[in-house]
Amino acid sequence: MEAVGRFVLGGVFALVGVLGLGLAAGHEDGGFHYIGLLLFLACVGLLFAQIADAGHGGTEAGKGGSALPSGPILRNFTRIRGQGYEVMKTMGAIEKFLMGGVLGIFAITSLFVAARHGEGASYWVALPSSSSASA
Repeated sequence: MEAVGRFVLGGVFALVGVLGLGLAAGHEDGGFHYIGLLLFLACVGLLFAQIADAGHGGTEAGKGGSALPSGPILRNFTRIRGQGYEVMKTMGAIEKFLMGGVLGIFAITSLFVAARHGEGASYWVALPSSSSASA
């Protein structure tokens, strides 16, 4: 049954990788091009990781662990997540609410800036230059 899940997950990785290539091809310049390429490369890396795990026995009972040296990396992420939970336990409800509000305002401001930039607006044109201010 594990082979079916691995096959389906590999198909999903391949499909998302092809969609990433399509995104990169559709936008020749800018962020979407690089996001598409990064998505494609991540999917290729995940497919190679799947191949390496299957070729070295995977996580089946009695056959050992992963073929990739991901143990130290995963332990580090687990430690960081634990530290984050400890910090969240010390914060009160008001602090969490304020932090969420600040992040929300930042996100909305970023969206408006991106929308204005997409319309061709420049934020530096509205500022008076030093030569026109002295005249």
